[in-house]
Amino acid sequence: MPKELFLLREAAKRIGVRPHQLDYAILSGFIPQPALRLGTMRVFTDADVKNAKQHFANKQKSKKEAHE
Repeated sequence: MPKELFLLREAAKRIGVRPHQLDYAILSGFIPQPALRLGTMRVFTDADVKNAKQHFANKQKSKKEAHE
């Protein structure tokens, strides 16, 4: 079964964030760079998307707890 691959915009859409938010999380070291590249573009696998989605879910949870 072939893996699904996504560029930054599609990965961000699947995660539920804006592309610049995903880019910032990668550049800041909060989530690892995707291992795949197509020229200069990052190529995300399902596992990359799942990992990033978990990061943003944890971030949202922390934000909620801070306001309670």
